[in-house]
Amino acid sequence: MLVQQRITLLLILIATTNTTIQENELVGEWQNKKNTVTYIFNENGTVYYNEQGRGLYYDSFTVDTTQTPHVLTLIKKQASIEHIVYALIQFEGTDKIKLEQFPPYIQQVPKTFSKEPYRIFTLQKKRY
Repeated sequence: MLVQQRITLLLILIATTNTTIQENELVGEWQNKKNTVTYIFNENGTVYYNEQGRGLYYDSFTVDTTQTPHVLTLIKKQASIEHIVYALIQFEGTDKIKLEQFPPYIQQVPKTFSKEPYRIFTLQKKRY
C-alpha cells in the first residue's frame, strides 16, 4: 500500500511538472519551414496566429495535457461572446511542435491527428 501511494504521488508530481514546463516552452514564436504559418504565444497569455498573410489575435490560450496529443484551446472575445478554436498539439522536443488547428465549428476535439497531412503543421521555435 505504501509503495502504491508513493508511485501515485510520483506520477502526480511528474504530470504537474510536465504541464508547467510545456506551457512555458510554448511561449515564443513558432513557424513552419516555408514561413507560411506562424503562431506567437505571448507570456501574457495572448496568441497571434498568421497563415499566408492573414493574421488573427486570440485573447487567451490553455493547454490540456491530460491526453496525448494535448488539446490547445484558443479563445477570442468579442463583446460578450467567446469564440473558441481547438487544436491538437504534440511536443517533439523543446523547439519543435506538431499542430493541427480545427475549424471553429468543431465542438468535440478529436483524440488523434487527422490523416490529412495538409492540415498538420510542424513548427519550429524561432531563436533570436
